[in-house]
Amino acid sequence: MHFGNNTAKTLDRMDPALPARAADLLLQAQHVYIYAPDASCGLASIFCYRARRLGIQPVLLEGGSAIYEYMVNITGNDLVLLFSFSRLLGETRILLNHCNKINCPVILFTDLFATQEEMPSRLTFYCYRGEPNEYHSMTVPLLVLDLIILNLMQQAKTVPPPAIIWRNCGPNMHRSYGDDLSH
Repeated sequence: MHFGNNTAKTLDRMDPALPARAADLLLQAQHVYIYAPDASCGLASIFCYRARRLGIQPVLLEGGSAIYEYMVNITGNDLVLLFSFSRLLGETRILLNHCNKINCPVILFTDLFATQEEMPSRLTFYCYRGEPNEYHSMTVPLLVLDLIILNLMQQAKTVPPPAIIWRNCGPNMHRSYGDDLSH
């Protein structure tokens, strides 16, 4: 396995302006819905952790028929972040079709070339994760996600750094809860 090769194959296929465009869409969205099945749930967790610092409160979508319960709330003012690796799951197809119908922006992370057809409201991040007979690492998708997060942080300059947020939480908050936190 050659992680450098995976990174090069990914970045060679990516428009350098794409992470900034993704950050723009995320900042403009009224709600951000995330479908991250299987191993990609770790990527969703990292995104949620960072996005909350910017006031983005992502909604994690469940798979199976529960997906329909969320879809009734998705509008064209929202954004759906999809992670689809190795195969295109039924939930992913349903969400892509629904978002296309209502003109809801989609950011898709995938290692499948077949999912790269152009749709006006979709940004596709192709992430090469290795050959079919190799271990499929999440290193490259995490790198690409971090590029988007860095662009988000840069574009949302009005958000104070975490140390300032902590200081401004109120004089009694640290006294009340500080000793309960793990360090």
